[in-house]
Amino acid sequence: MTNLISIHHSAESDGSLSAADLLRGLAWNRTAPDELVEAAGRGDPVRFSRLWRQRLRDRLAMARTATRELLSGWSAAPPADEGLLRLMAGLQRASRRRRHKQRPAIKPPTPWNVRVHPLLKALTASGAPLLATPLGLLAALELLITTNSSLSQRQWWSLWSATLKAAWQRLAAASPPAELASAAAAAEQTPDQRLLEEGELPFLVGLYFADLSGSARLMQRGRRYLKRDMIARTDTDGTPHSELLSRLPLWIAPLVRSTVWSRRWRAFLWTEDEQRRLSAIAEWAVALCRGDGRFALTNGLPVAPLPVLRKAAELFGWSPRNSSLAALRLLERQVGGTNVPTRPRAGGIRVMPSGQSDWARLAVLRTNWSPAADGVALAHHERLPRVEITAAGTVILQGTWELSLRVNDAPVELADEWSCVCWESDPDGDYAELQMLGPEGMRVERLVFLSRQDRLLLLADAVSHAPQGVWQVTARLPLAPGVAAEPETASRSLRLRAGRVRGRVFPLALPQSRVVSTPHRCAIEDGQLVLHQMAQGTGLLAPLVFVWDERHQRPAAEWRTLTVTENCRIVKGDVAAGYRLRLGDDQWLFYRSLKRARMARAVLGHHTPHETVVARFTPQGDAEPLLMIEAS
Repeated sequence: MTNLISIHHSAESDGSLSAADLLRGLAWNRTAPDELVEAAGRGDPVRFSRLWRQRLRDRLAMARTATRELLSGWSAAPPADEGLLRLMAGLQRASRRRRHKQRPAIKPPTPWNVRVHPLLKALTASGAPLLATPLGLLAALELLITTNSSLSQRQWWSLWSATLKAAWQRLAAASPPAELASAAAAAEQTPDQRLLEEGELPFLVGLYFADLSGSARLMQRGRRYLKRDMIARTDTDGTPHSELLSRLPLWIAPLVRSTVWSRRWRAFLWTEDEQRRLSAIAEWAVALCRGDGRFALTNGLPVAPLPVLRKAAELFGWSPRNSSLAALRLLERQVGGTNVPTRPRAGGIRVMPSGQSDWARLAVLRTNWSPAADGVALAHHERLPRVEITAAGTVILQGTWELSLRVNDAPVELADEWSCVCWESDPDGDYAELQMLGPEGMRVERLVFLSRQDRLLLLADAVSHAPQGVWQVTARLPLAPGVAAEPETASRSLRLRAGRVRGRVFPLALPQSRVVSTPHRCAIEDGQLVLHQMAQGTGLLAPLVFVWDERHQRPAAEWRTLTVTENCRIVKGDVAAGYRLRLGDDQWLFYRSLKRARMARAVLGHHTPHETVVARFTPQGDAEPLLMIEAS
């Protein structure tokens, strides 16, 4: 059992312990300064306060002109932390204003100790309900650090003593029944909540109360949990596991803050390899940022991660040539209301803004590092993949990418696991292919290709190696809030609109004209984009093409299904499928093989042995490949 303070009075839990008795009940480390121990032994809170604060100034590596900002606000998320957020909001806004040059104000700035008074009062209120929470305790510890010299002796003592008791009750005095209850509560906590409570708090409490007995064990306990959790929840390249995405900014915050505490106290926390891993996590997080400064796939979590990432870039010394740092600065400018370039600089992309991890079950496709990039975030750790699609930095589609299969009007049960069987990233675009193995050797693949230059996105479901029958495939993609959709009058294409962003959707396997009768449909139903296709045979391909480029919003569209031949013989649609899309003067070819070919197949004059092909036609009529995937 870790003993942070030793108190042998029945009043220890009801707050009636006197200042003198509290000081006399402290247990000290051998390295504690003699005069500090002596002042505590005499029960003299005034002298003790002065000596403790001087001791903290000597131990901390903080510039006297450092910007005061409560980093604990990074972990506050409504609605649970609404009250604490309101108390911190003014402090965070004031700190941000002080970082920017402004004209001299006639009214002098409000002193820091005055601005923090409402928060201080809430933390030291009778019973201190706010201080009993992990985030409240973290805020109290941070206030003790940032206001060490500016609070009055009475204010400081009130906060210090309340924080000490709260830390002891939460971290060091759990009885066996309480430990069992704590374990049950921990099972219901999110990863970020556990990281804060089991990692950062013990580490910071151990640092701040380093002269008290048991502090070293607390610090070691917190350090061990921080390291273990960071390694367990990320891939070796820093990719966070898909399970973390819904609360990723809240999970990163304790790791970055703990690095700040270790630097300020000159205390060991990370090895060089662990520090590189944490830096890589932050860089991965930048690639996950949308144009509004929020992470993809966070389910609407109203937490802004940019301050955390900015601090990570500062701590880990990202080079000025670092693409993640450049993207972060552009994001900060855009979120701050400054216009930023929407296209990458000439010379191409030095570091691809995309990535994929089999272990993390995550793929991020992105056209460039600009806040106005097109992108797809794809997580496949659940029974059905989750996807978030952005155009020009604006979210268009987000949620579960639903799929249902039927054969001969009977439902086909889907497996619980998807795996990424193909990943390709080059200057032309990013490609990810998910696969699920069904009964009797059936394969279901979900294809995602994002073109960098053409601002074109292909989503497709491919069913192959299936039993003979009448197959029905229905895919559903939820529209993001604020996105409007409407069908074209003459064709089966759709138009999407979100603010200034426009897009078109083309169901290439469906007849273009609405006059032609078909059992297929592509429509908006209950706020979802729905594609339903039927086919006779052993498989089918159900493709959707999204076009975001402004140049392609007005021209008339034309698409059709192409004839595919092998050895001069036409093959059926359950063997291979090809499509052509024309928008004005631009044309593209889309091809997918559903069964292995004995020799190269021909589609619209293009011969290929590959399984998947996306190509752009040149003015001379040649097919210029954007994507070529060999057969597995």
